[in-house]
Amino acid sequence: MLLAVVLTVVALVKGVGSADPIASVLGALSALAALLLSVHTFRRAEAATDPSSRVKALSRAVLAAETRQRAQLVGAGAHRIDLSFIHLPAPANNAAGAAPNGRLADVANYYRRLRPARLVITGEPGAGKTLLAIDLVLGLLTDPGRNPDDPVPVRCSLAGWDPASSFQTFLTEQIHEQFRSQGISHRDAQQLVDHHQVIPVLDGLDEMDRAAVPVAQGRAVRALEQLNTYPAPTGSAPVILTCRTERYTALATLDVRLRESARIEITHVPAADSIAYLTARITDPDRWQPVLDALRASPTGPLARALGTPWSLNLAVAAYEERDPDTLAHLRAPNRLHDFTTAGALRTHLLSLYLPAAVRQHPTGPDRYRPEQVERWLTVLARHLTTTGRTDFVPHAFGELTGLFRVRLLDAILTMIAAVAGLGLILLLTPAQATKEIALASDLIVTAAVIGGASRIAVQNSPPRDFRFARLTTARSFFVILSVALGGGMLGLLVALAFGPPGDAPTLGVGAGIGIAVSLPFGLVHALVGGTVTSDRRRTIGPRGVLRRDLATQFVAGPAIGALAVSMVGLLGQGWFTVRDALDGSQSVDMAKDQILGLLWITLAYGAGFGLTTGSLLSGSATRRYFAVLLLSRKLLPWKLIEFLEWAHEAGLLRMSGDSYQFRHKELQDWLSHR
Repeated sequence: MLLAVVLTVVALVKGVGSADPIASVLGALSALAALLLSVHTFRRAEAATDPSSRVKALSRAVLAAETRQRAQLVGAGAHRIDLSFIHLPAPANNAAGAAPNGRLADVANYYRRLRPARLVITGEPGAGKTLLAIDLVLGLLTDPGRNPDDPVPVRCSLAGWDPASSFQTFLTEQIHEQFRSQGISHRDAQQLVDHHQVIPVLDGLDEMDRAAVPVAQGRAVRALEQLNTYPAPTGSAPVILTCRTERYTALATLDVRLRESARIEITHVPAADSIAYLTARITDPDRWQPVLDALRASPTGPLARALGTPWSLNLAVAAYEERDPDTLAHLRAPNRLHDFTTAGALRTHLLSLYLPAAVRQHPTGPDRYRPEQVERWLTVLARHLTTTGRTDFVPHAFGELTGLFRVRLLDAILTMIAAVAGLGLILLLTPAQATKEIALASDLIVTAAVIGGASRIAVQNSPPRDFRFARLTTARSFFVILSVALGGGMLGLLVALAFGPPGDAPTLGVGAGIGIAVSLPFGLVHALVGGTVTSDRRRTIGPRGVLRRDLATQFVAGPAIGALAVSMVGLLGQGWFTVRDALDGSQSVDMAKDQILGLLWITLAYGAGFGLTTGSLLSGSATRRYFAVLLLSRKLLPWKLIEFLEWAHEAGLLRMSGDSYQFRHKELQDWLSHR
């Protein structure tokens, strides 16, 4: 690397005043190539020399993320129920070391005794499968005897996996997507997976298929087939899987299950544990005394069964501990819980009370939205997820709500508006009529290409854009710049040979130099667009930040790149002759300066307008389609959709997963979607 720096400096110094401009320019470019290649090689080598650093970084990131998730799931007061579970052995291919039963507090030790380390967690809706998986992850990471190089448990949602791609590819993408803000690059994630330094904790096997899909034809079957062949150096690779009891039982009936694993089933919360939990959460035990007495008197009755899951207990406390904000009087009496004769009716009743309670108990904005508004908007989102078979929703990919064709059409109109705005800027600021005609012709072509691209690309395949200037240090970007510049130099040399004096070496050198100078900006722009305008972002900034950055790419970065390219071409091309005439005495220095300043203004204006127009094609698609969906769904969703989703996230109704949102509780999504 030091040698490359020295070569670059020497080449630049030697090139000043050289009689051979081609040699000096090519020497400098060659030395710069060596410098960039050495920097790129050094960075890759440095990252590869310490594989344990990737494990430590991922471990810290997972620990922080799951600690936050657990706090949100447990809720106010951090009270939890020590769930119990039993082992349900399969007819064959069971993991060794599984105890007949266990509890939440000791689930990490239970898992460590399994050989191989493959566990399936099943339970009824709301039984606490996700909470058990999170506690297992935290228990493994905080174990005092943990080796720093031990594999890191990483929890992923299975809902978005298409088993047509390999499980290793899916796991790599999930790790990178979740933890890129902590510096886990795609390359880091791939090496972690390839070296078996990750224990996949796969949440929601039952969410891979809709209820109407036959079990034998669902994605879950193909997913289990891949997991059963997921390799490890010592045999079957460690896997932790969660699934609803009904779905996993249906799969097992078809002899489709996770091989060489231990299946555990979370049991109903005993009445005594429900009493202990309620006593810890409520503020006035006398109000709840009839409920507590009923649980003691009938520990297997409808009330005990309805309150037999952590989710239903949390619903009951949230609904019946709600108070009037002015008088602080409780709004409901808990003895109403006795009016329901079945567990299903009681759960439906609690769910109907949960949303209004969550709205009024919002930590920062309880009066911002009315409960009926929140229920209506969340019902739209829940039905959208149920219809499309997804578990998370991205704000700029709601085309199915209003029809993909309508979204594409409106997107094309918005794209045309941005392109016409850039064209208007060019026509307004460009003085020469001939230049205006050239600008009009070129931008009409670009506008047509933009509109065509906007109308053809599928809505869900238009990810947000972002800039990554670090990509310019890669060998690929440098060779793009170098090849374009050298191509321009060769073209300039050919022009000089064709139109210059025969055998005039200075003319040939000037022609090659001008060709390189004019072509270099285009190579830079090509590398910037191809290497930095990308959906592969290194930072997770949330859905709002993603759309803001996508919008900035179109209206800031696009014009900036266009202005840079056109200005460099104009100044280096025409400016060369202006300065030459001034030095030869053909015109005064002041006149040359005025020409250069005028040229700079014209090229900046044209470049900004051109960049704004082309920026509509290169980026901004996610933001435009987000606005298109909002305009087409005015009666379905709020105008300030992102603000509402963030508010619902703060209320505990939604959770944020990378650049998308999910319902915090699948039971709430199911209830809303079937209303």
